[in-house]
Amino acid sequence: MRQSNAPGGSRGLWQMSEDLCAFADSERHLGHILKIDTVWAAFDGTRRGENGLGFRFIGTFPDVESAKIAVEFSSLRIDAAQA
Repeated sequence: MRQSNAPGGSRGLWQMSEDLCAFADSERHLGHILKIDTVWAAFDGTRRGENGLGFRFIGTFPDVESAKIAVEFSSLRIDAAQA
């Protein structure tokens, strides 16, 4: 299923499954979330993790919608900085 919570003008779309969701536009991976037990872990696909490896960890969220919004806002900050 493809969907977006991002405001108009955002080009990212979500690819959804039961416990893993990826956010991407036509050119790049913007972020992803995955369900771990009862929480959703969110990752920013546009920045490296603190140790320089992998994706930057945003945080954990109690529901999928909150995690998706966090990833979308994180990726929108990159687009705003490049404008």
